Amino acid sequence: MAVFAFYLPAMSRGLQHKGMDGVWGNRWFWRVLLGAFGLGIAWYESQTPGDVEIFLFAAADLFDGINPYGQLYHDWFHYYYDLLFASLIYPLTLLPLRLAKFLWIVLLELAMLRSWTVVEAWLPSRGERAKGLRLERFMLLVFSWNMWVVNLHLQQLTPLVLWVILEAVQLGARPWKAALVGLGMATKVIPIAAFPVWFFRKEWTKSSIAIAAFTVAMVLPVAWIGGERASELVESRWALLNPSNPEHTFDLAEEASHSLTAWIPTLTHAEARGKHTRPWRRHVVDLDRDTVHLLTRLAQALGLLSVFLFFTSRLFAPARNAGYEWSAVLAMVPVVFPHQAVYAFLMAFPAMAWVVRQGWFGRGPAPSTGWKALTLVALILMSLHFYFGAHRDVFNHYKLLTMGAVLLLVSLWLVKPEGTRPALQG
Repeated sequence: MAVFAFYLPAMSRGLQHKGMDGVWGNRWFWRVLLGAFGLGIAWYESQTPGDVEIFLFAAADLFDGINPYGQLYHDWFHYYYDLLFASLIYPLTLLPLRLAKFLWIVLLELAMLRSWTVVEAWLPSRGERAKGLRLERFMLLVFSWNMWVVNLHLQQLTPLVLWVILEAVQLGARPWKAALVGLGMATKVIPIAAFPVWFFRKEWTKSSIAIAAFTVAMVLPVAWIGGERASELVESRWALLNPSNPEHTFDLAEEASHSLTAWIPTLTHAEARGKHTRPWRRHVVDLDRDTVHLLTRLAQALGLLSVFLFFTSRLFAPARNAGYEWSAVLAMVPVVFPHQAVYAFLMAFPAMAWVVRQGWFGRGPAPSTGWKALTLVALILMSLHFYFGAHRDVFNHYKLLTMGAVLLLVSLWLVKPEGTRPALQG
């Protein structure tokens, strides 16, 4: 839905230019058509099982006096999110399940639409060699469609997480919008990625507002849950999220898990296997488990430190190209955070949009053929799950999505904007 929204202005202008006035050249006609299309997708997908059911069941348990963090939903899935989020979606539990899911998917579509708008606003200028905005958007659609569709199909939370971050960090955003990051961080840890960038860019006001919002989100449920029970529930949640848990560096319980915490063990340990792992070999060396644990932590640390390579000015100075920096930071999230499935790689969408614009439609000299080949390999690896879904067990087994995300970051680094300074220079 979000993708097609970008075609509407260009399509209506093109039709008017060709003299096709009336209904086909009316922008409102295309908006209504888009709305009907989005509502149709939402109603269709609402009949399939999805993660929003976990959220709703956990919210119902919370208000029935049951600890949602101690339950398994859909046989073996935990509820990981905060008490305020469960409280906010509780009213949906009073509706028929399919209607509640339909409304949730519509909310996801609106978040996607807004995210596309923000991302396009910070891309590099289009160049004279560009062959058309519609062609660019079609190319981006082809390679990112996997991320959008899987989030709608699974009724995930990731589109909202991406939106709250983009809304807070977009160019010219008002400081109060940083509260969205704080609220998002209380729900899911991922928005914490904004804080290092704000720190090194001396965005003290935004950081303070986000921390205040996070504190409110954590404390507010005490008003209706009670202090003692809220404290017990927070402890139960921490037991699931504790980064020292072994599953956070040996992430193999689900074969569909990606990121470095799943990829490094499969490369370095012969027994890095789950219950549903294929028998095919995928390790290149066989190290002991403690060494694998250490290597995984080192890989995560290097991934986090590599963000400095994408900074466009020295530390504690304003960014020369904030959009580029944030694209890299968001793309790094599903690579270094544990328990990242296909839907989580939606966070790499801004980076995908950046390389497509810079590589094929941007201003200035075109990147080399080698760079384009590398970028296409990255984008193809990240879209295989959708176009060749019958073979997803192979893609998951060898963690091809993680490989594609790493290559995407390399491609993004290779087209760092001209005139920017290394982060660590004085």
